[in-house]
This record gives sequence, structure tokens and C-alpha cells, in this order.
Amino acid sequence: MTKRRLVALFRANLIYANPQQTIQARKKGKSEGSLTRYLLTQYIWMSLVFLIAYGAIFLAIDFSKYPGFFTSYVGIFLLITFAQSVTVIFNIFYKSKDLRDYLPLPFLKSEVFLAKFSIVALNIVPFLLPILALFIMTALKVNNIVVAIIVALITFVLFTVLTFTACLVIVSGITQTKTFQKHQNLWSTILMVGSMGGMIFGLLYLNNRSTAASSGQLVDQAILWPLYPFYNLLVRPFQLVNLLYVVGILALVALLFWIILKRIIPGFYEHAQLSSPVRRKKNKTPQSVQPIQKQLIKYNFSLIKDPALIMQYLGNSLIVPVCFIFPFLMNLGTDLSTLTPAYLSIVFVVGLAFSTLTVGPASLVGMIISLDRENYVFIKSLPFSLKRYLKIKFFSMTLLQLAIAMILLLAVAIWVRLPLLLLLSLLVGTFIGITSASLYYFYRDYRLLSLDWSDFSQLLSRGGGNFLVAFTYFGLFIVSAILVGITAFLSLTWPLIGNIGTIGLLVILYGVIVWHYHTKFWSRLS
Repeated sequence: MTKRRLVALFRANLIYANPQQTIQARKKGKSEGSLTRYLLTQYIWMSLVFLIAYGAIFLAIDFSKYPGFFTSYVGIFLLITFAQSVTVIFNIFYKSKDLRDYLPLPFLKSEVFLAKFSIVALNIVPFLLPILALFIMTALKVNNIVVAIIVALITFVLFTVLTFTACLVIVSGITQTKTFQKHQNLWSTILMVGSMGGMIFGLLYLNNRSTAASSGQLVDQAILWPLYPFYNLLVRPFQLVNLLYVVGILALVALLFWIILKRIIPGFYEHAQLSSPVRRKKNKTPQSVQPIQKQLIKYNFSLIKDPALIMQYLGNSLIVPVCFIFPFLMNLGTDLSTLTPAYLSIVFVVGLAFSTLTVGPASLVGMIISLDRENYVFIKSLPFSLKRYLKIKFFSMTLLQLAIAMILLLAVAIWVRLPLLLLLSLLVGTFIGITSASLYYFYRDYRLLSLDWSDFSQLLSRGGGNFLVAFTYFGLFIVSAILVGITAFLSLTWPLIGNIGTIGLLVILYGVIVWHYHTKFWSRLS
């Protein structure tokens, strides 16, 4: 094993770990050594931010007295770490598809996988560092500073190694199953979406617990017993039972390493050999010709199957509004069954505001035309109505985004016991907001059409760059908050006039928007 070859492999895998970040760095003129330093610096800054930010949150609780919350917090960060490991393992071992390129080259198997595993560790360690702060603060409450730091560091090393090996075995084991290989895009999307959902839940949970701690209403909860040994190591480091804990952890780590060496690594090489670009064509039984509209709908849905696209859509269009709305609901309460019809226009505007925050440049309807790439030019040359084709695109993506938003809001409404009349008002406001925003961003995609993009982030930054996109989201949030405040004042002060006037005005405005895009866009197509 040579240092030069290992460094070269490390640099190559560092680029694959986060393609969007790499593209942004190249736009800034970074290349080779400067690119590597830039990417490593980003990880260092992210680690410091996580360590300081969550370390400050942990100061509100004396975890030595709350083993339930200690194990819960550790569990939450395990969930977040697993979420990150899903993405990075998929990118490094599957999306890069470089393992088959290394097969004929003079690289040792140990060099190839040491470089890849180092990148996986580099990506998940920042999400584990808050646990180091948690361990140190917990140990300091019951030990002197020297003993506390030593015990916390040893415990953290044991915990990190166990987490790293477990993530590799679990994620790699799932991705090497025949079901995953057969439906790789589908299952990778499910894994990423599920892990992202877990990350959102974890962050909201942390926010809720820190709020409860600051208000003096904290009551310990049930202990997650698989994580209790780490609590015991920190609070009672000199108990004899801790020696058994350490032996058990080391034995489990040894077992996981054995699985990685004997099962996981050979599985990666087998997949690399089977994923050769030369594939045999299978004879398919003739199928009946489908109607053109059904074929086009199926084609459009095939354009959005890429996991990276789905993650970008979820990350930019759903996480921000969800992270704003759920803390608000947690503070408001979980029983809104006593709300009167005076709140009709308020929930209508809330649905409108939520929908405008979920549809943006990164939404499916805002990129669906550009996703055609060179196919768009080919389709335009066919004796087929472009207007009809674009309408199929618009309605299929708008209905999909409506379905996602409606399901999410229905779940929230059931959870908070929102009265039926208010629920209907919420859904109508959501429908108007999503269809209005979809018209704007679909026309924007048509106006800023890009068919030669290489990364989804390029579609997101059209028409003004990432700063303008972020500023637009922030501006929409401020305007939405002001609009909700004004509506609340009018509706609660003059219930009848406020509700009818607000909803009526917004419905008329919706009609104006639909008419505007009909005359400006749809009527000009042939």
C-alpha cells in the first residue's frame, strides 16, 4: 500500500461523495489540490457548526439525571447519521460506478476500500460530533474534568466505530439484495426519503425538547436500553459492569468487521463485475400499443425517478415549510377541535401560504420541461400538438405535487383534530396556492428552458442564482406571515365580513392568475 495511490483514490472518492458541492466548487475555479482542500474545509466548518450549535442546546439539560433523554438524543443523532450514510454510500459505491474501472488497474483491494470507507467516515463524523459534546457534558456533571474528558473520548471512539461499522453493514447489506439491484432507483429513493423523514423528525424533536427544558417542564422518558451502556460508562465509569459493556461492544465491532470483510466487500466487487456497460438484450413479449396520452404520462413520470432529483425536490420544497409549520403546531397544541368557523379564512390562507412555499424552482413542475433534454427538440419535430404535450406535463406534475401536499396536510389535520369545515378550507387554499404557483414555475421553466444541463442544481439556479432563490423563499415566508396576521385580525374582529371578503378576494385573484397565464402562455401554443 503506497501513500500516493491512497491519496489519489481518496481525492477521487471525495469528488463522488457530494456531486453538487463538487460542481459548485468547480464553478469557483477549484481544481485538483485546491478542490480537495476546499471540500475538506467544508467538512471541517460543518463539523464545527454542528458541535457548537448542538453543544449550546445540550446546556439546557443535565443529562446525568435524565438517562431517558440521554439515550433518546443519542438515538436521534444515530438516525441522522444513518440518513447521511445512506446517501454517501449510494453515491460512492453505486452512483460513481468506478469499482469496475479499478478492477484492471494495479490497485490493491485494501487501498480501494480504505479510501472509500475513509470518505464514508468523513461524511458521517460531523453528524456524530454533537454526541461527543453530549458525552463530555454528561460526564462533567459527575466526574472531575480530567476523568470526564478521558472517559468521554474513549466512549465516543467506541460509539463511533460501532456506528460506522453498523451503518456500512446495514446500508450495504440492503443495497446488495436482489430486490434492490432489480429496482435500484426505487429502493434508493425509498431509503433516502425515509432517512430524510427521520432526520426531519429528529430535528423537530430536539427543538421541542429544548423548548420544554427551558420552560422547566421536562420529565424524563423511557430509556432506550440498547444505548444505556454508553450512559452508564459516562456516569459510573468505575463500575465493574462497564468492563462487560466494553467487551460486548468490542465483540460486536469485531463481528461487524468480519461481515464487512467476508460479505460486504466481495459483494461490492461482484456488483461491479455484473454492472458492465455491455448488456444483453432480452426478448420481450409483444405488448399492446398504449394510447399516446398514457405513454406520455408514463414517460413524464420516468423523468423524475432519479433519487438525486427527488432528494433535491424534497430538500428544497418540503423541508423548509415543514420545519416552520411543525414547531408552530407543537407550541399551539395538538387539539384544535374547539376552533370556530371564525377561523375559516385563516386556515385558508395558511393552506395558501404552505403551498406557495412547497412549489418553487426546485419543484417537479418547475423543472419537468427541461428534464426532457434533447428529447424536447425531437418531440417538437413530431406531428403532435406541443400545447397538448405541455398540458400533459403540467397536469401530471401538478397533480402529483397536490397529492403530496394534501396527504401531508391531511395527516397534520387529523393529528391536531381540525374541524371538517376548517379542513375543507385548508385544502381549498392549498389547491389554489399549488395550482397558481405551478402555473408560474411551469412558465418559468419554459421561458428559461435549459436542455444541456449536467446537474439538477443548474436548473435550480436559473434566472438569478442560488442567492435569488433563497431570497425569494425568505420573502415568501415573510409575506405569508404578514398575510396570515392580517387575515387573523380581520376574521376575528369582523368574522362574517372578514371571512367572506378575504376568501372571495383570493378566489378572484386566483381567477385573474389563471386567465393571465391562459392568454400569455397557453393560448399562444399550437
